[in-house]
Amino acid sequence: MINKSSLRVEKIGGTSMSRFPEIIDNVILHNPDDVYGRVFVVSAYAGVTNALLEHKKTGKPGIYKLFEDQENYPIKMLELRDTLFAINAGFRNAGLDVEQANAFIENRIDLAINILRSIDNVLASGYVTRRELLLAARELLASLGEMHSAFN
Repeated sequence: MINKSSLRVEKIGGTSMSRFPEIIDNVILHNPDDVYGRVFVVSAYAGVTNALLEHKKTGKPGIYKLFEDQENYPIKMLELRDTLFAINAGFRNAGLDVEQANAFIENRIDLAINILRSIDNVLASGYVTRRELLLAARELLASLGEMHSAFN
């Protein structure tokens, strides 16, 4: 039996997260005596960070580059929302409340679009350092993928 007063942090990467039903059965709930005292740090599902930032292998730009170049990033964010909805739908049989999960991510994407528009307006003023705000925008975008998988 595992000591229930100790705390362990376990990392689950994006490729593994894409096999979420198996992760639940084989990692999270594998040992009924070892379900407490565990904190799971999860990555975004496979491919989501690539769409948000850039593809880590090919360098293909994602939504962040559209924002940086002041192009139409909200459209791509809404397309990503639909992709995240499809990921959620794939986990219905694993017990995910898909409607609740979709409402969560839709809310977060809408908020992120509004924040990015505000950052865009501040950048347009020319009174601030561009680099710092772009880093904040990048972190905001990256957090969307992680929020999505963590919520699920």
